Amino acid sequence: MIPVLYAALQRQDHPKVRTFFAEWDRVFGIVYGQDIGRAQKDAVALARIYDLPLDASLKPLLFAVHTYYALLMKLLAAELLSLQAGSFLSSFVSDLPNVPSPEMRRRLGELEDGGLFAHLGVRNFLEGDFFGWYLAAWTSDLEASIRELARALSDFEPATGSLEPAIIRDLLKKLYQYLVPRKLRHDLGEYYTPDWLAELVLDEAGYYGDLSKRVLDPACGSGTFLLLAIRRAREYADEHVVEPRETAKRIIANIVGFDLNPLAVIAARTNYLLALGNLVRYLSPLEIPVYLCDSVLTPAGQREAQEHDFQSTYFTEYALPSTVGTFRIPKSVVVQGKLPALATVLEGCVHGDYSEDDFVARVRREVGDLQSRDDTANLLDLFAKIRDLKREGRDGIWARIIKNAFAPVFAGQFDYVVGNPPWVRWGYLSDAYRQATQRLWVDYGLFSLKGMAARLGGGEKDFSMLFVYASADNYLKPRGVLGFVITQEVLKSKGAGEGFRRFRIGKNGPPLRVIKAHDLVSLTPFEGASNKTAVLILEKGDPTTYPVPYILWRKRRGATALDPSLSLAEVEQRTKRQELFARPIGDDVHGAWQTAAPNQQSGLDRLRGTADYKAHLGARVEPYGVFWLRLLHVRPDGLLVVENLPELGKRPIPKIQAVIEPDLVFPGVRGSDIRRWAAKPAHYVLVTQDPATREGYPETRMKTEWPETYQYLSHFRDVLLTRGSTAVRELAERTVFWTMYGIGPYTFAPYRVAWKRMASDLVATVLSTWETPFGERLVIGTDTTSFIPADDLGEAHYLCALLNSAPARAFVRSYSSAGRGFGAPSVINPMALPRFDASDRAHQRLSELSQEAHKLATHGQRAQAGIHTVEAEIDRCAAKLWGVDDKELEVIRQALGTSRPQGED
Repeated sequence: MIPVLYAALQRQDHPKVRTFFAEWDRVFGIVYGQDIGRAQKDAVALARIYDLPLDASLKPLLFAVHTYYALLMKLLAAELLSLQAGSFLSSFVSDLPNVPSPEMRRRLGELEDGGLFAHLGVRNFLEGDFFGWYLAAWTSDLEASIRELARALSDFEPATGSLEPAIIRDLLKKLYQYLVPRKLRHDLGEYYTPDWLAELVLDEAGYYGDLSKRVLDPACGSGTFLLLAIRRAREYADEHVVEPRETAKRIIANIVGFDLNPLAVIAARTNYLLALGNLVRYLSPLEIPVYLCDSVLTPAGQREAQEHDFQSTYFTEYALPSTVGTFRIPKSVVVQGKLPALATVLEGCVHGDYSEDDFVARVRREVGDLQSRDDTANLLDLFAKIRDLKREGRDGIWARIIKNAFAPVFAGQFDYVVGNPPWVRWGYLSDAYRQATQRLWVDYGLFSLKGMAARLGGGEKDFSMLFVYASADNYLKPRGVLGFVITQEVLKSKGAGEGFRRFRIGKNGPPLRVIKAHDLVSLTPFEGASNKTAVLILEKGDPTTYPVPYILWRKRRGATALDPSLSLAEVEQRTKRQELFARPIGDDVHGAWQTAAPNQQSGLDRLRGTADYKAHLGARVEPYGVFWLRLLHVRPDGLLVVENLPELGKRPIPKIQAVIEPDLVFPGVRGSDIRRWAAKPAHYVLVTQDPATREGYPETRMKTEWPETYQYLSHFRDVLLTRGSTAVRELAERTVFWTMYGIGPYTFAPYRVAWKRMASDLVATVLSTWETPFGERLVIGTDTTSFIPADDLGEAHYLCALLNSAPARAFVRSYSSAGRGFGAPSVINPMALPRFDASDRAHQRLSELSQEAHKLATHGQRAQAGIHTVEAEIDRCAAKLWGVDDKELEVIRQALGTSRPQGED
């Protein structure tokens, strides 16, 4: 059926089809982010699955997949509702395969319009649905495909779903995973939250089903947290002998979900019905409390309205953007909670072809008297806009979308706010959404870095940060508890997380108390993803006091990957948990969290202080496809024959061979080229930046001194002027197109103590020179390394010994998050790293030991025993320098897994 839908979508020019796809595409940019380059590459695999041309466009193909999945859920939901005891309707799908074509279209039209669900007592099942477009693109192939789908469903016994909703929910989840390959789902950022992880959040938040407590998932996806909350509520009702009708009413009133993804909302509503099971019969009419809306921006707009005087002419209406223009709704209607009634009147009057006078009369009767003439005029404009869309064939969802959009305004506050908010990097948000939310980031204090540090990505935020603060602010009651699955980087990253760790809503708003955090990074709970997963539990009303309980989860030895279908109890059996405590590193209360066991803390505290050195990021050599080179050979005249290495980067850059001068070519070391005590350059880098001026070498100099290099670079002018980093791009436009970044006199220091970035441990070595086919050249560390420059060999090795010692490694690992954020130059800042004193015997001994370790490292595995012996002495010397006693050192070594290294007595 999916190829048929795709074909219908491609050849259709019906205004409803175009409009619904455009609106889905707009929301797609918010939900998935605007940079879907990686996912776009997966379109070929998706096309191959459905036997479509390999050049099929990703978004129309994904829209076809979503349409099929949505139709299946609608048919399944209709069938399950009709089977509930007391239903007066027979099976919807049983005779659908055999009815005449006009009757099939009529029935499907009733299904897509929501009329069928209204007959079954559910008023809002299809509010805000973009996926009924296929009726406007009807073909005989499409009809045949739908008959086949209905026939397959007729052979399935859905009555089991009312008894075992988990079976149907699991079936729907597996179906979507089958329809959309895992790589594409992951490249789009789509991950199902395992039930066990949601159970952990609910447990730690303290929600066990109390029917008097309210629960919200403001990013509910397909409804995992909602369904588990409903299950707990039903169990609570059984234990406390609560009458079924009352149970049903309490659940509907108190367990609520929001999401901006239209497909997710349909899935969540379907799953909500499944979870209610036979309680549905006690709820007629029923409005499923799952709404298609923006959990962040909508309440922000409401707050802005309340900041103005109610009668103010300055702010009289809300603006709701869409691809068909902006819908403007009178402020008075929203503030007074009359929007649901207005949406019903709007839809009825538009479809009933009412006159403007009749519309106003019905509004006054069913909605209430309007505040002013302006309100009347605004409503007439709204009515006229939706009426015109209907006449153009582009209506069917707008009144319902308007109603859903403002659900956060009427939802009230909750005792528990739980869920897994979207993890989207600030830079990947759509331009429009970044602009729309920018004030909120500032108001909540989430932008902490300024100037170039922020521009170069040190302040790269994750949307989940804003989501936490907006949710706590808008939906959480005083003393309410928030429990979110969130990226662990917000707790451990230095720059990006500082504003988040203020734990106060705005400048003068209520504080947030961190109750507990769970570190699940090593478990990788999301199938096939290496996301740094954490759980954060907050309470609204009291300030955070340190230390905070911090639970570190690890798999037991020999345990395999955790199956998402495991229960929480089964996961606990397969893992072990260590209770650590977290507190900010350094003097800043907003600093990255240092986490340590109680018996480790005293030893680590000895290293707290201020480094007497400044570290730097390695040379930024993007794009790799231009500045990374492979040396083919050296010509007799001394010129180098090279080829560029576009395969090392992400941008599509042509591969060429060229002749260039050797003057600007250096052996390059990446983080992956570094081992402890050693580094081996794998490729060469072209450095076109003058370290003195911090700009690219002037064009005249490049043309006269290095004309062949200039010719090589000219091949890539357009590539170099369109680099992703705004700061680098602007510098290139202002100076010369080959300008680089992160290169200064320190880059060319005679010695540099360099360590891996984006790793899980501090692994350092001393960089100096390297013998190349064109002479001895300085080794350049690139931007996957950090380094401290040194002019003296002894000083460099002293620093390397300290950084490779067990106390320093444990100290850095306690607050620098493994992976992308690990090992940034700033990791040394909170460490007491004293200046080298050549007259100090302890300093000299550390330097000697590092030089010995470097020599041994050149012999490979044969020298491992000797290296372990040297490292053991380095640990003792470093511990003595910092005042770490023998017992504290042993605890540190045990934590690192290096206790009693080989060669130590």
